[in-house]
Amino acid sequence: MLAVNVGRTQTDYRLVDALSGTLSAVFSKTFIIDTAGRFNNSVVFATDAPASLELFRARAEAEANPKLQPIIRDALALGNLRRGRPNGIVFTDDLAPVERLIDDIIVSYVRATR
Repeated sequence: MLAVNVGRTQTDYRLVDALSGTLSAVFSKTFIIDTAGRFNNSVVFATDAPASLELFRARAEAEANPKLQPIIRDALALGNLRRGRPNGIVFTDDLAPVERLIDDIIVSYVRATR
């Protein structure tokens, strides 16, 4: 299991899409859940192990750590848990314009909030 915390704005999911697309090209199953609360992040999970949305939810709900339980509860209730899908975006060593994409997201956000 690989988990990547991905920053985004409330409406701009380009980096989430790019990373989930890349992981979907490598792993057989990817899942995305948005964070709830004051931060706009999504967490992309990727695995080759047997998994489904139902199994993902069941495993998360079975977490015994009391410090994680409220976070998991909020994320599952509000986080739009969904499968990641191949989307044609694959970042590689030769093509990984991550910095440019992040810079563009920041500039777009600043322009929209002025």
